[in-house]
This record gives sequence, structure tokens and C-alpha cells, in this order.
Amino acid sequence: MIENLRVADLAKQINKTPFYVMSKTQLHKNFEAYKKALVGLDSAFIGFSVKANHNLNVLRYLAEKKCGAVLVSGNEILTALKAGFDPSKMIYNGNGKTIEELKIAIEKRILVNIDSEFDLQNIITASKTVGIQARTLLRINPDVDPEVHPYVSTGLANSKFGIQNQLLSKYLQKIRENDDTIKLLGVHCHIGSTIKDVKIFRDTAEIMI
Repeated sequence: MIENLRVADLAKQINKTPFYVMSKTQLHKNFEAYKKALVGLDSAFIGFSVKANHNLNVLRYLAEKKCGAVLVSGNEILTALKAGFDPSKMIYNGNGKTIEELKIAIEKRILVNIDSEFDLQNIITASKTVGIQARTLLRINPDVDPEVHPYVSTGLANSKFGIQNQLLSKYLQKIRENDDTIKLLGVHCHIGSTIKDVKIFRDTAEIMI
């Protein structure tokens, strides 16, 4: 069963496999649970990872709920815009962003994460090309063990994602030198997926602060 429908009956109607069934009710419950957890944090917003599900019906529903979007490619940016997400609630991640993709993000005033030295240079180049100052975050690698499978652990020192603490001053100096093209609005980190211990988030937050 999914909600009040028998999956076997759905399979007869569709008459082919595999097929995907999603519960709108569960999606609503999940979103509202996150929303409730953020009460009191006025500047906070929930961001749905578009790479998890590109279905436009799902994306449009979340956009209607004023959800944000987390993106890792130019096509995901275009998909999120088509679905109706607010660009001011979009974050563009990734350590392989191309200049063409960055130009789209910058033109739409989407927050862009600075993930590496060449990524910063590409953001500067894209900003100069479109003539718009890029709204950015610094993705920092806090070197925290999330105690999950190594394939989804992204916050350790040996990870390919994010900037090492000891290099921050170098990045900040370059941002100061290019303040006409880069506007630094904050910091960002991502330490892993499937984390079960809340203490790990607290430890990470303390290091980030």
C-alpha cells in the first residue's frame, strides 16, 4: 500500500515496470517537519537537493511550498527555474562548475559556493563576463568525521570538497582583491549523508563558528 492505494492495482493501470510511486502526503509531512524544526530562525530556508529527484511535479510542489533548491549543474539550475523555485533560495554547489554554468547562476543572483582555487577564478571570470557581482559562500572543509560510509563522507581533510582551514586567509585575500566581482555572504560546509548522531552537527557548527 501507498497511502490508500494498492501498489498491485497501480501496476495493472500502468502495465509496465519498473515504475515510480511517490507519496505527496509523505512529502508534505517531511517538509513540514523541517519547517517546524527551523521556527525562530528567520533567515533559514529548507533546500531540496534537485539531484535526488528531477521529477517536475515533485519540484513544482516543493517550489509552491517556498522550498529552496540545492543544485550541482547548469541543467539543474534550468530545471529548478522551470519548476518555479525562487533564485534567492538557490545554492549552486560543486567542484567542477563550468564558466557557462556559473554565468547562468550569477545572472539569476543564485548563491554560488566557492569550492576551490580554480573554482574561485572561474567565478571571477564569469562575473566579469556578465557584468554582475557574484553572490557567494565559502565552502569550508571542517575536517569532521561524520561516522558514515566513506563514499558519502565529504567533510574530512582528505575529501576533494571544500577549502582547508589553513588556506582561508589566502582565499579571503583574493576575494578582497576582487570585491567588484565577488560578494562574500557567508560560509558553508557539508560533512556527509545518512548522519544519525546530532552531536556531529553540533561539533561541526562549533568549528565553523
